[in-house]
Amino acid sequence: MTGDILVDATSSLIPGISGAVQSYKRARFKRNIKTFTEEMQSKIEKIRLNLELKTLEQKEQIDQLFQYVLDYVIDEQQEEKIRYMVNGFVNITEHHHVSNDFILTYYDVLKELRMVDISVLRLMYVSRFAFDQESKETFQEIMDRHGISYEQYKAVRRNLLRIGFPSLDVIL
Repeated sequence: MTGDILVDATSSLIPGISGAVQSYKRARFKRNIKTFTEEMQSKIEKIRLNLELKTLEQKEQIDQLFQYVLDYVIDEQQEEKIRYMVNGFVNITEHHHVSNDFILTYYDVLKELRMVDISVLRLMYVSRFAFDQESKETFQEIMDRHGISYEQYKAVRRNLLRIGFPSLDVIL
């Protein structure tokens, strides 16, 4: 948010830059909304079934939470993360009571993670808890996909350990 304000302020001082910045933001908005819509469409039946079991009050809360999710989608820098945002929303619709603070915390944490962080975190989770080891991605595949070295992979892993992720119950 502060970065956006700084970019907007700076771009307004340099002729021609303001239009480019606004054009970039508009294009990102369109891409993110398109991706969000496609991901939601693929999950719509599950969401519909979950909502059928909710009271009017619960549906109103889910509507409010949907608006929060949409705010995060609009501002997301990495389009690939939108599928995790949609997955989080689907999980919201499965619960009878969720705390707004909990949901905002989840999306704040997701916003701070990069796709490489998520890939490494998923590998760490699958290595510890999944029984289907055949379908898991290897650290070499993660390094190749994200174009990082082994040292960078270890740095990502250390950072995730430092902030306590493997000790948390995280399912992305």
